[in-house]
This record gives sequence, structure tokens and C-alpha cells, in this order.
Amino acid sequence: MWPPALDHVHWRAQDWHYIAEGGANVVVGYTGPAVWPFVDVHGSGASLALRIPKALPGGESTAGAAYTPPTDVFIDQVLSHILPRESLPVLQRIALTDHVRRFLQELAARMDQDRPANRRAQSHIHVSAPYMWAMRDYSRAPAPDSLVVEIKPKCGFLPQLSETAYPCKRHYSRYRMHRVYKALTKSGTSPTYSEFEQWYDPLDLFSGDTKRVRHAVS
Repeated sequence: MWPPALDHVHWRAQDWHYIAEGGANVVVGYTGPAVWPFVDVHGSGASLALRIPKALPGGESTAGAAYTPPTDVFIDQVLSHILPRESLPVLQRIALTDHVRRFLQELAARMDQDRPANRRAQSHIHVSAPYMWAMRDYSRAPAPDSLVVEIKPKCGFLPQLSETAYPCKRHYSRYRMHRVYKALTKSGTSPTYSEFEQWYDPLDLFSGDTKRVRHAVS
């Protein structure tokens, strides 16, 4: 199986480059020599990417670790019941030993200027996290002239809340509410209800209703 266990490999910061990041993780790709286990030299020829947790300037994880399951656990226990196993990425969890932490510290220093300025101001690589993950680098197209597309449908269900201080959570998707919050706090705008109704809603995408699904993907 590839990627294999990676607990005892030698990590070199110069062999990795910045790819992208989201709210909780930074993704870096392998660009070093084509050697096992960083490259699947016995199979597809694919190379590794690392999914590294981020931390806030004060050191707190950006992922809300007390409430969010690790990525590999979420895939195994949630996504595998929704999507075919062969359609899901294989993640290898890597414990952050002292050697790995030193690698991450050097990597963070090397790629800091490659990160967007707003991301640098808000977070950094979480070298005190318990683990990171290795997976196939899907940013590399499998064939020349290929187009790689990332689909992020967002959470497509409403939470079952017996009690909540915010009843709107029972009726509106987290994605739409978060979009309102960002409009109010970051751009200082107040969207109208008509605008709100025209926004993409993951509840439409997963509704099973043809009209709503078409609206979601249009």
C-alpha cells in the first residue's frame, strides 16, 4: 500500500514546497529525488503531499481539536459511509517526534514567504501538534494537459440540536450563516434576504430535488 508507514524516514525541508492551505491545515508537496517512499516508484509514480495542522499566533490549534476528529478518523468513520472507499484518499498519520518537529520548524521558515500575507498573519505551522498526515499529491495532474478540480460542497445537513441559543442553526446551513458572518465582520456589508436566497446552499445540493440541485450547481 502506498503511502506506507512513514514513522522512520529521514525528512529534509529542502525536498518540500508550499502548495496551498485552508483554515486548519497547510499542504506541502514533495519535490525531492524520486525515491521510495516519497514517490510511488513501484506503482503510479505519484509523489507525496503532507497535510500539516496550523496554529493561531498564541499556539492554539486552528482546527478546534476538542470538537473535530482527526482527518483520517473522519474519513474512516464518516466519509467512508457516504462515498466509495476507492474514491477517498489514503492518509497515513505521522507522529510528530522530535526529529519531525525539527523538520517542520525548518520547513516553516523556508516556505513562510510563499504563504499569502493574510494567512501568515493569522496562523503558522503547528509544530506542537501530535501528528500530521501524508497522502498522494493530487495537485499534480496524472497526465499532461489534465485539469485538476477541487470540489468543496460543504456540510450538507442540519445539526440535530435539542437546545441551542441560536435557533437559526436548525433552519439554515452553516455555510450560509458563515457567509453572512464574514460579510458583516470582514467587509462591513449587510446582505439582503433576496441576496441570501440566491447564494449557494449545500442543503440544495444534497436535497435530492432536481430544481434545488440545479440551483446549487448553476
